[in-house]
Amino acid sequence: MGFIGTAVVNFLSINNHITIADRLDFGVSKLIDLKKDGIDFFEVDLAKNSKLFDDIKNGAFDAIIHLAALTHIPYCEEYPDFAYSSNVLSTINILSRLPKKCKLIVFSTSSTYAPEDKMHDEDSSDLRPIDFYGITKKHVEELMNYYSEKKELEILGIRLANAAGYGETNPKLIGTILQQLHSGQSHVELGNLTPKRDFININDIAWVLGRLLYEWPVNKSKVEYFNVATGHAPISVKDLFYKISNHFGKDIELRVEKSRIRKIDRELLYPNPAKLFRLLP
Repeated sequence: MGFIGTAVVNFLSINNHITIADRLDFGVSKLIDLKKDGIDFFEVDLAKNSKLFDDIKNGAFDAIIHLAALTHIPYCEEYPDFAYSSNVLSTINILSRLPKKCKLIVFSTSSTYAPEDKMHDEDSSDLRPIDFYGITKKHVEELMNYYSEKKELEILGIRLANAAGYGETNPKLIGTILQQLHSGQSHVELGNLTPKRDFININDIAWVLGRLLYEWPVNKSKVEYFNVATGHAPISVKDLFYKISNHFGKDIELRVEKSRIRKIDRELLYPNPAKLFRLLP
């Protein structure tokens, strides 16, 4: 029911039977029709034991896409225990029950990479997150590696660029800019202006997942990691603001608000999608 999950459900439910599992932090998404044939729904916290895990263990699913996580970095910093439970325990509960024949896609993050001044590569870049969200996801990757060998599982890990599109549950950069522009005020307040990011639309993410499930480039007892990004030149916060504000047809002042400045931030987050492009030319 989250930001990316709604796009994934709507795309994959065209040709597949989908079961949604969500604890409804943001309520039932108005973007998903739960009355549609082929969509089932469990309200469940994946960090806690439930009947759903019996279904997983008993082979009820051909594939699982694990998107559930707390991703808002300031919230993860403020509530690390809740972030750890949401991000790590939920993954353990799936991995420990997963049968060999079930495909598993787990969303990690490109925030697991160490800061670099170039594109991050799955096979050569160091993993050294600088925030608590990234730390939880690095631990998730370690668990994926452990359980894949222990149980001979086939797991695909996604290291995602910044997601963009309609329906943000936590207004991040684009949502924050749009909220303030639509309020009618003559200025927009942001924090750090220089960091650069690659933004990929949630519908493109859903398409990539569908193709990865079809191609399934994973061997037994293996975790295969893919950066999912556009590969276009990254854009700074400042340039993104002006790109968006220019569509409003009036001059909008950009201000730096001290309370919005992140104490922990990286200048460049730029996952290299070359491996993905070789698989899906």
